[in-house]
Amino acid sequence: MTEQGSANGRGMLLVVGLAVVLAFAWGVGSAQDAPKPAPASAPAGTVLKWGFEKENSNITPNHDAPIALVKDKAAVTEGGSALKITLKKGTTFQGIIITDPAILSGWDKAKSMALDVRNGSEDRLWLTVRIEDVNSTEEANRYEKGQGVVSGSGTVRVQIKDLVCPNGNKLDTSKLQKMILYVEPKGDADFFMDNLRLEGVN
Repeated sequence: MTEQGSANGRGMLLVVGLAVVLAFAWGVGSAQDAPKPAPASAPAGTVLKWGFEKENSNITPNHDAPIALVKDKAAVTEGGSALKITLKKGTTFQGIIITDPAILSGWDKAKSMALDVRNGSEDRLWLTVRIEDVNSTEEANRYEKGQGVVSGSGTVRVQIKDLVCPNGNKLDTSKLQKMILYVEPKGDADFFMDNLRLEGVN
Protein backbone atom coordinates (compact mmCIF):
# COMPACT_ATOMS: atom_id res chain seq x y z
CA MET A 1 0.00 0.00 0.00
CA THR A 2 1.31 3.44 -0.86
CA GLU A 3 1.97 6.11 1.74
CA GLN A 4 -0.99 8.04 0.29
CA GLY A 5 -3.29 5.03 0.77
CA SER A 6 -2.15 4.52 4.37
CA ALA A 7 -2.92 8.12 5.19
CA ASN A 8 -6.37 7.86 3.67
CA GLY A 9 -7.09 4.64 5.59
CA ARG A 10 -6.05 6.19 8.91
CA GLY A 11 -8.26 9.19 8.15
CA MET A 12 -11.29 6.97 7.52
CA LEU A 13 -10.73 5.04 10.75
CA LEU A 14 -10.49 8.31 12.69
CA VAL A 15 -13.78 9.58 11.23
CA VAL A 16 -15.59 6.31 11.96
CA GLY A 17 -14.25 6.21 15.53
CA LEU A 18 -15.33 9.79 16.19
CA ALA A 19 -18.80 9.04 14.83
CA VAL A 20 -19.16 6.03 17.18
CA VAL A 21 -18.09 8.11 20.20
CA LEU A 22 -20.54 10.90 19.32
CA ALA A 23 -23.37 8.44 18.75
CA PHE A 24 -22.73 6.80 22.13
CA ALA A 25 -22.60 10.15 23.91
CA TRP A 26 -25.81 11.30 22.23
CA GLY A 27 -27.55 8.06 23.23
CA VAL A 28 -26.54 8.41 26.89
CA GLY A 29 -27.66 12.02 26.96
CA SER A 30 -31.02 11.13 25.46
CA ALA A 31 -31.62 8.44 28.08
CA GLN A 32 -30.86 10.86 30.90
CA ASP A 33 -33.04 13.60 29.47
CA ALA A 34 -36.02 11.36 28.65
CA PRO A 35 -39.24 12.18 30.54
CA LYS A 36 -39.72 10.19 33.72
CA PRO A 37 -42.58 7.69 33.68
CA ALA A 38 -45.89 9.15 34.91
CA PRO A 39 -46.94 8.03 38.38
CA ALA A 40 -49.24 5.05 38.53
CA SER A 41 -52.86 5.95 37.97
CA ALA A 42 -55.48 5.57 40.67
CA PRO A 43 -56.82 2.05 41.21
CA ALA A 44 -59.80 1.00 39.13
CA GLY A 45 -63.05 2.09 40.72
CA THR A 46 -61.60 5.32 42.15
CA VAL A 47 -63.50 8.51 41.34
CA LEU A 48 -62.05 11.92 42.19
CA LYS A 49 -64.77 14.08 43.75
CA TRP A 50 -62.70 17.15 44.56
CA GLY A 51 -59.02 17.90 44.01
CA PHE A 52 -58.96 21.34 45.72
CA GLU A 53 -57.66 22.97 42.54
CA LYS A 54 -59.98 25.99 42.46
CA GLU A 55 -62.44 27.90 44.60
CA ASN A 56 -65.90 26.35 45.01
CA SER A 57 -68.85 28.37 46.28
CA ASN A 58 -70.30 25.13 47.70
CA ILE A 59 -67.27 24.58 49.94
CA THR A 60 -67.23 27.11 52.78
CA PRO A 61 -65.38 27.53 56.10
CA ASN A 62 -66.85 25.95 59.19
CA HIS A 63 -66.84 28.29 62.22
CA ASP A 64 -65.01 30.94 60.18
CA ALA A 65 -61.95 28.73 59.82
CA PRO A 66 -59.12 30.42 57.85
CA ILE A 67 -58.86 28.29 54.69
CA ALA A 68 -56.87 28.72 51.48
CA LEU A 69 -55.74 26.73 48.45
CA VAL A 70 -51.97 26.37 48.51
CA LYS A 71 -49.25 24.77 46.39
CA ASP A 72 -47.47 22.99 49.22
CA LYS A 73 -45.51 20.05 47.81
CA ALA A 74 -45.59 18.23 51.14
CA ALA A 75 -49.39 18.34 51.21
CA VAL A 76 -50.41 17.97 47.56
CA THR A 77 -51.24 14.41 46.51
CA GLU A 78 -53.34 15.17 43.40
CA GLY A 79 -53.10 18.04 40.95
CA GLY A 80 -51.20 21.16 41.96
CA SER A 81 -52.79 22.44 45.17
CA ALA A 82 -54.31 21.39 48.48
CA LEU A 83 -56.60 22.99 51.05
CA LYS A 84 -54.84 24.55 54.03
CA ILE A 85 -56.62 25.24 57.31
CA THR A 86 -54.73 27.56 59.64
CA LEU A 87 -55.47 26.25 63.13
CA LYS A 88 -55.36 28.57 66.13
CA LYS A 89 -55.29 27.57 69.76
CA GLY A 90 -58.61 28.25 71.46
CA THR A 91 -60.73 27.83 68.33
CA THR A 92 -63.15 24.95 67.69
CA PHE A 93 -64.62 23.00 64.79
CA GLN A 94 -62.07 24.33 62.30
CA GLY A 95 -62.75 22.94 58.83
CA ILE A 96 -65.02 23.06 55.81
CA ILE A 97 -68.67 22.55 54.88
CA ILE A 98 -69.35 20.78 51.59
CA THR A 99 -72.77 21.09 49.95
CA ASP A 100 -71.76 20.59 46.33
CA PRO A 101 -74.17 18.04 44.76
CA ALA A 102 -71.44 16.83 42.40
CA ILE A 103 -69.21 15.90 45.34
CA LEU A 104 -72.01 14.29 47.32
CA SER A 105 -73.40 12.18 44.48
CA GLY A 106 -72.51 8.61 43.59
CA TRP A 107 -71.74 7.50 47.13
CA ASP A 108 -74.34 4.73 46.91
CA LYS A 109 -72.17 3.05 44.26
CA ALA A 110 -68.92 3.20 46.27
CA LYS A 111 -67.33 1.20 49.05
CA SER A 112 -65.45 4.01 50.79
CA MET A 113 -64.66 7.73 50.86
CA ALA A 114 -61.00 8.68 51.16
CA LEU A 115 -59.28 11.97 51.91
CA ASP A 116 -55.53 12.63 52.01
CA VAL A 117 -54.49 14.78 54.96
CA ARG A 118 -51.35 16.31 56.42
CA ASN A 119 -51.07 17.29 60.07
CA GLY A 120 -48.45 20.03 60.37
CA SER A 121 -48.39 19.93 64.17
CA GLU A 122 -46.56 17.62 66.53
CA ASP A 123 -49.84 16.71 68.23
CA ARG A 124 -52.25 13.94 67.33
CA LEU A 125 -55.32 15.79 66.09
CA TRP A 126 -58.90 14.62 65.81
CA LEU A 127 -60.59 14.95 62.41
CA THR A 128 -64.37 14.60 62.57
CA VAL A 129 -66.45 13.62 59.54
CA ARG A 130 -70.10 14.64 59.70
CA ILE A 131 -72.44 13.58 56.89
CA GLU A 132 -76.13 14.37 56.44
CA ASP A 133 -78.78 13.15 54.03
CA VAL A 134 -82.24 14.55 53.21
CA ASN A 135 -83.60 13.14 56.48
CA SER A 136 -80.94 14.62 58.77
CA THR A 137 -82.80 17.13 60.92
CA GLU A 138 -81.04 16.46 64.22
CA GLU A 139 -78.04 14.75 65.75
CA ALA A 140 -79.86 11.41 66.00
CA ASN A 141 -80.23 11.04 62.24
CA ARG A 142 -76.83 12.10 60.93
CA TYR A 143 -73.44 10.40 60.82
CA GLU A 144 -70.65 11.97 62.88
CA LYS A 145 -67.43 10.22 63.86
CA GLY A 146 -63.81 11.22 64.35
CA GLN A 147 -60.46 9.69 63.52
CA GLY A 148 -57.07 10.43 65.04
CA VAL A 149 -54.51 11.97 62.67
CA VAL A 150 -50.88 11.78 63.76
CA SER A 151 -48.22 14.30 62.75
CA GLY A 152 -47.31 14.05 59.07
CA SER A 153 -49.20 12.75 56.05
CA GLY A 154 -51.84 10.05 55.82
CA THR A 155 -55.24 9.09 54.48
CA VAL A 156 -58.59 9.13 56.27
CA ARG A 157 -61.19 6.62 55.09
CA VAL A 158 -64.87 6.16 55.84
CA GLN A 159 -66.54 2.92 54.81
CA ILE A 160 -69.89 3.59 53.13
CA LYS A 161 -71.46 0.59 54.89
CA ASP A 162 -70.61 2.24 58.23
CA LEU A 163 -72.65 5.41 57.59
CA VAL A 164 -75.11 4.63 60.35
CA CYS A 165 -76.82 7.30 62.48
CA PRO A 166 -77.12 7.21 66.30
CA ASN A 167 -80.79 6.23 65.91
CA GLY A 168 -79.70 3.10 64.04
CA ASN A 169 -80.81 4.23 60.60
CA LYS A 170 -78.39 4.04 57.69
CA LEU A 171 -77.82 7.23 55.74
CA ASP A 172 -79.44 7.35 52.32
CA THR A 173 -76.19 7.65 50.35
CA SER A 174 -78.10 8.38 47.15
CA LYS A 175 -79.48 11.58 48.72
CA LEU A 176 -76.61 13.16 50.67
CA GLN A 177 -76.87 16.90 51.29
CA LYS A 178 -73.93 17.97 53.40
CA MET A 179 -70.55 16.90 54.68
CA ILE A 180 -68.53 18.76 57.31
CA LEU A 181 -64.86 18.01 57.97
CA TYR A 182 -63.40 19.69 61.04
CA VAL A 183 -60.45 19.56 63.40
CA GLU A 184 -60.18 20.50 67.08
CA PRO A 185 -56.86 22.41 67.40
CA LYS A 186 -54.54 21.83 70.33
CA GLY A 187 -52.34 24.76 69.34
CA ASP A 188 -51.31 26.86 66.37
CA ALA A 189 -50.67 24.65 63.34
CA ASP A 190 -51.50 24.02 59.70
CA PHE A 191 -53.75 21.18 58.57
CA PHE A 192 -54.09 20.16 54.92
CA MET A 193 -56.62 18.20 52.85
CA ASP A 194 -56.41 16.93 49.27
CA ASN A 195 -57.73 14.34 46.83
CA LEU A 196 -61.25 13.74 48.14
CA ARG A 197 -62.37 10.61 46.36
CA LEU A 198 -64.67 7.60 46.29
CA GLU A 199 -63.15 4.13 46.13
CA GLY A 200 -64.55 0.83 44.97
CA VAL A 201 -67.11 2.43 42.69
CA ASN A 202 -69.03 -0.16 40.67
